[in-house]
Amino acid sequence: MKYAIMFFSILVFASTCSATVQTGDIMRYEAAIFRTPVFPLEQYGPVAEKKIRLEIMPNTHSSGNYRGYVATWEVQSNKLYLVAIDGWIAESFDSHKRATLELLFPEKSPMGRVLADWFSGRMFTPGYRWEASFRKEDQDKQEAKAELVITIERGNVIKVDDKRKSSLWLRAGRHEARAK
Repeated sequence: MKYAIMFFSILVFASTCSATVQTGDIMRYEAAIFRTPVFPLEQYGPVAEKKIRLEIMPNTHSSGNYRGYVATWEVQSNKLYLVAIDGWIAESFDSHKRATLELLFPEKSPMGRVLADWFSGRMFTPGYRWEASFRKEDQDKQEAKAELVITIERGNVIKVDDKRKSSLWLRAGRHEARAK
């Protein structure tokens, strides 16, 4: 009986535990700087395929940053750019290099930034409560409460939904207001 109670207790408590909240990437849009629970770099070939292993510090793992880096993104001229990365590339246990745009994108970073042409999706502010998560259902809940949602197709910003302003569709380099 004692084992049955212990087993039941473990089941109940384990189901109520959540994963550690992840440190978000940094997003700059117009005058706003915010953390986003969306991680476009995770869709980039070598990172997605785990050919490059990133760590937040050499030989260190953080439950608050499983992906091993914090990327800084910026929207300029209706395009999404990766402008900085904070992390380390682990080549082996005792060999690490500071992650740079030049190391991750040797042919794409001549201007100190990289067009995120591999990314299609939505980047958004986390709304009233911060919870960066890799789980799609968590991101969907946060996106519904977000104040700013930027829709991107292959690095091109195609829509900005700013609840502080009207929703904007971007066409031919100009903003066109659209009724909700």
